[in-house]
Amino acid sequence: MKESIITKIFKQFYNISGPLDEYKKTMANAIGNTTAIMLYWFNILIVLATVIVGIVTKNYLLAFGILSSSILIFTIFIAGGYVIYAGHKSGLANQEVEQSNLPSAYKKAILKSIGYGLITAIFEYVLTSTILYLYYGDFISQLQSISSLINAILSGALVITALSIVFCHRIKKVD
Repeated sequence: MKESIITKIFKQFYNISGPLDEYKKTMANAIGNTTAIMLYWFNILIVLATVIVGIVTKNYLLAFGILSSSILIFTIFIAGGYVIYAGHKSGLANQEVEQSNLPSAYKKAILKSIGYGLITAIFEYVLTSTILYLYYGDFISQLQSISSLINAILSGALVITALSIVFCHRIKKVD
């Protein structure tokens, strides 16, 4: 049976490998519910704190900065980190492979990490060039900048190395 796009997004978000069975679906739903509750209470607390800061200091720009940066930091690092940690702890990301398919699984893991590394390098290159363009102008010369290129290559290499280690570590041999 072919997976729907929603199922593919669900599996990608929770980093589920293999078929989506009842255990994996239940664990992912429990992780999602816990994350939603964390975000709900955090948003209530940070909005109240922001209102208090805004009223006390009469500096609404500061209050908005606190609100927006806190929500971004909490959502990306705390909630995202929890989803990654809980998914790893519950074994959602483990890829069970038979002994005969082990070399192929490692090859796929390394190719997947190379793909993510290339995407990261291209994104980093364009983003760095765009930011430098906003400050210094002349977008073409920023694209030709050696520092932007070196930064992108190093970022891509770091992502490839880190993801290769993580993806290969998730491969579990089944007897």
